[in-house]
Amino acid sequence: MSSRSSTTSSGPVTIYEVAKAAGVSIGTASRVLNGGNKEVWASTAKRAERIRQIARELGYTPSWRGRTLAAKKTWTIGLIQTPYFPLCTGPYEAMLLALSDTLSRSNYHVTFVRMEHEDRQHPLLSQGLDGVIAYHVVPDNVIEALRTSACPVVILNAVVSEPFPTVLADDRQGAQLAANYLHELGHRRVITLSWISRPPYNLLPHFSTACRREAFRERFIELDPRSVVQPVEETEDRPMSHLIDEVRRLRATAIVVDTSDQALPLLHELWQAGFRVPDQISVLSWNNLPWTRYSIPPLTVIETPMEQMGRVAAERLLTLIEKGDPNGHQTESNVVLPEKLLIRSSTGRAVSS
Repeated sequence: MSSRSSTTSSGPVTIYEVAKAAGVSIGTASRVLNGGNKEVWASTAKRAERIRQIARELGYTPSWRGRTLAAKKTWTIGLIQTPYFPLCTGPYEAMLLALSDTLSRSNYHVTFVRMEHEDRQHPLLSQGLDGVIAYHVVPDNVIEALRTSACPVVILNAVVSEPFPTVLADDRQGAQLAANYLHELGHRRVITLSWISRPPYNLLPHFSTACRREAFRERFIELDPRSVVQPVEETEDRPMSHLIDEVRRLRATAIVVDTSDQALPLLHELWQAGFRVPDQISVLSWNNLPWTRYSIPPLTVIETPMEQMGRVAAERLLTLIEKGDPNGHQTESNVVLPEKLLIRSSTGRAVSS
């Protein structure tokens, strides 16, 4: 069979040329090449494979515009991004990669939709997207825009007042795992460390910060009412020597940190202050970032299932799109995924004081 390049002077190869070469209708060629053909019978599958082979030989590349017009879809998913959180940082990298990969396997593309503090609508939400995912922190102005959008919505790792389907990690369960473990090691005086970011990221703190801290304290005191749990907040412009003073004053034997991003500077500060981890003080953190296995010592963590959360959120959104009901999200229930305790060398038995 003769073939011509898709980049010759006569222009790119079209679906019409593929259909003509295969001896089928344009509609049949379009369904096969856009994944809409149901290849139930052997003869149908054989014909579909022949069409795809001819398309490859001709150098045919599917037209995004053509697919959009034919399916009445944009094949685009919007990922809401606000000034309250960086685009992709820390554990969110794995989550967003899993989300994008899952959507890509169904031929969808992801685009960031930037919404500022005062934005209460966005043109893409009304006509340019097949679905929307909002994550981490979802302020009221974004909620208002999503409420009036014309496409399905899924909320990822955030808590909102509207009845959108939500995918979360079970931070309460993770905090209870941490409390049980440290109690078993004999710890009774613990500091819970929270990190306050600089503006604008500190304007709307993530719900998990308070949830983890409160659930840990509740369970730890339940196990032994004589225990002491002291919350400490650190900021980027205050030296961590304040925390070291609190460790000495309380005679704390363990520190529980909100995220592993905070744990690395904490380990460094403890080392500088002469504390041996875990011989003198234990450190436990959330989020199993890759470096936590290689810190000195390797960090004990509560693993948040970020990759699974991204995948599940994408699958839920694809289901809503398939249903074709933009308001169908109101009947969907939330998904809460369990966390895991990964024990490494940064925690040990409490030292007597």
